[in-house]
Amino acid sequence: MQLDLEFPVFSTSAISVDHGYHLYAGLSRALDSVHSENGIAVHPIRGRQIGDRMLQIMPWSTVKIRTPQERIGRSKDFRTPRRLLKPSDDSSTHWN
Repeated sequence: MQLDLEFPVFSTSAISVDHGYHLYAGLSRALDSVHSENGIAVHPIRGRQIGDRMLQIMPWSTVKIRTPQERIGRSKDFRTPRRLLKPSDDSSTHWN
């Protein structure tokens, strides 16, 4: 059985609409299991498009990770909040 784990996203700055690859890269750095194990998927962050291919993070925006249920109990990585991205003054998303 697959489960979707949903985590709130907080930001005062917009991110690129095309943030999928950068989000996956940031999650892979922060959570080894995202990159090293099969069966894990990352949904794009939803928000409000504000023009110039930028997305404003909203109070309802989340990071959603789909993972097999049996991996939840052994993954302590999901318990610690992490900063995955930092805002930039151009249209691309940069990572810490």
